Amino acid sequence: MTKQPLRILVYGDVNLNLIDGSAIWLTSVVHMLNQDPNIEVDVLLKRSIVKPEVTASIKQLDRVRFIDVFTEDSTKKDEPYYEKKVLQPEEAAQLIHELVETKQYDMTFIRGFQLAYALSDYEHTMKKTWTYLTDFTHDSSAASQEELARLKKIADRSARMLCQTAEMKAYFETFLQTPKPFLILNPMIPNMREATPTFKRQAKRLVYTGKFAPLWYSAEILDALEKVRVRMPDVELKVAGDKFNQDPNNPNFRKEVTHRLQTDEGVHWLKGIPRADVETLIEESDIGISWRHPDLDDSLELSTKLLEYGALGKPVLLNRNKMHEMLLGSSYPLFVNSEDEFIEKVELAFTHPAIYKDAAERLYNMAKNYSFASTFERLRDAIWEMQKTTILFAGHDLKFIRMFMERFEADPSYRVLVDQWDGHKIHDVNHSKACLAQADVIFCEWGLGNAVWYSQHKLPHQRLIVRIHRQEKETPFPREYALDNIDRIILVSPYMLEEMHRLFGIPRHQMTVIYNAVDADKLDKPKQADDLTFRLGMIGMNPKLKRPDLALDVLEELLKTDKRYQLHFKGHHPKDVYWIGKREEESAYYEALLKRIEESDLRDHVHFDGHGNDVDTWLQSIGFVFSTSDLESFHLAPAEAMAAGSYPLIRHWTGAETIYPDELLVTDTSKFVDTILSYKEENEKLMADAKAYQAYARKHFALDRLYREMEQIISGKTHEQFATTLS
Repeated sequence: MTKQPLRILVYGDVNLNLIDGSAIWLTSVVHMLNQDPNIEVDVLLKRSIVKPEVTASIKQLDRVRFIDVFTEDSTKKDEPYYEKKVLQPEEAAQLIHELVETKQYDMTFIRGFQLAYALSDYEHTMKKTWTYLTDFTHDSSAASQEELARLKKIADRSARMLCQTAEMKAYFETFLQTPKPFLILNPMIPNMREATPTFKRQAKRLVYTGKFAPLWYSAEILDALEKVRVRMPDVELKVAGDKFNQDPNNPNFRKEVTHRLQTDEGVHWLKGIPRADVETLIEESDIGISWRHPDLDDSLELSTKLLEYGALGKPVLLNRNKMHEMLLGSSYPLFVNSEDEFIEKVELAFTHPAIYKDAAERLYNMAKNYSFASTFERLRDAIWEMQKTTILFAGHDLKFIRMFMERFEADPSYRVLVDQWDGHKIHDVNHSKACLAQADVIFCEWGLGNAVWYSQHKLPHQRLIVRIHRQEKETPFPREYALDNIDRIILVSPYMLEEMHRLFGIPRHQMTVIYNAVDADKLDKPKQADDLTFRLGMIGMNPKLKRPDLALDVLEELLKTDKRYQLHFKGHHPKDVYWIGKREEESAYYEALLKRIEESDLRDHVHFDGHGNDVDTWLQSIGFVFSTSDLESFHLAPAEAMAAGSYPLIRHWTGAETIYPDELLVTDTSKFVDTILSYKEENEKLMADAKAYQAYARKHFALDRLYREMEQIISGKTHEQFATTLS
């Protein structure tokens, strides 16, 4: 089984019924993405396709689908845009957001400033969006503050910002800071043919493909051609394109240019034709035209037409400017910046084969780097990073991994599935198989029957991670692991790493230590009691190996000195834990414990504060937290206490020394009494000393830091060993 396909939504704020650069850009993006057979592309249409010339080349591609919301069977008939048969930027943004949310695309490609600004209000969608802009003021010193603020908002919220050239990237980076570097999405052309062009002229035929606009010198090119034909009457011009930009200074611009295209001698206007026919037209011609107004010389954009001419072995008449000199060399022979130069260079190219060949080869060699395949190869890794990694968490008890799960759920790079087991080896096999089929990474919380089953059923492309606590060492399950199928085993303490190696022979290099995590920010709340030195706490008192009886011993000793001491238990009351009643030894222990409290002065000094997700607020009024267990793999309570600024008191269980500071570990709980009494009525001193351990907790147990370590293991991007093995 291979990795899940990458699903991409593409939308440009462009009319795909007109042949121009922005429409060709969109089809080029689709062609580029189509280079990978594991990528599926949906193209959302701004308008229904009524002229197929632009889209014909992508409509026939496998794994490409058009989304047209204006059809007869559209589900959007009640939307205002349905009647108007066109999407405005705000409408398109809302629709893109809906599609991303409902169809779960991995990423979107968009083009258009107004569209991108409208979409920036949908932050979650923007985290999946690659944004390409050209329609903005390219001189930041001339841009309005409003435009710059909008650009900044778009850049801040986009998953990646795209620009056409290295020059534009450098320009953007002078005034826009983004979470990830800008990516260059260069102009693209079809993949180069295997056969190298001859670089020889066939006839005296010029060719122009593209839009008609004042700055594109539409009229000037026709004027120059007329004068060329005075000297060389057999020169002709083939023209393809049907998009006209308005001239604010000449309302008759379109009418005049259209008339000349239809009537000027030597001009053959083919209007809008499919991209494949454009290629044929260029092939049958000799010299491409990309002469433009000098106002465009400082543009940071590179003309796709220039690449198309070059890819087919044709030289081009184009402006001399910094970008063109950098791409083709300052000695490129067919630079033109005036009508006289245009006439001169046409004659030069048609009468000097060596000059023609030199210019054509320069264009051809430059164009090689701009093919669909070459462009995709440069962007492949960044594109595939956009796919959500599906993490499957499987186990019977997920409480210790819950915080990590919530972080992964909040991260747009991940999708979280859960296979909740009913016991160490009891599960819904069909559900597990369904989850397995969707997962990229399987995370077994506890290395019990879940780890055995998944290690025996994982698929070749999947990563399997197993997190072991302590009870696993008392079971046969680790011996049943298909160990070669487990990519990493996480232990919650260095001691447990060594135990798993000693008992089961698991190689140390396959294991990693990542401590249990605490939400240090959430726990860091101001204390709310003036008598913290008298307020004692214990988080969790079940099962009996937690030894709450020792906590009562400490309390009894303290009460002999002062009746103000109070002990608070946080967690399930023993009477509320169903399994205690089913285990005779456990049941007897807690009956005796509760009787001891009820039949002594302890009853006025012991409080059961119940279970709940409010440990952070509970700890605000607790000065000392007990850890009196016989056995633990980690014991989260001292870490929570430290992060909250409470003072932890830890009875030394085996392995505690690999997690907590030595000075906190004692073998005799009478030391608890001595420590507590040393702070009597000295709240400030207690809080100051606890502050040092708060810093220790942030360094070793803070969720933010441990999440980064966990993510590295999940992603498999590093082989760094976080384990600290015992010597």
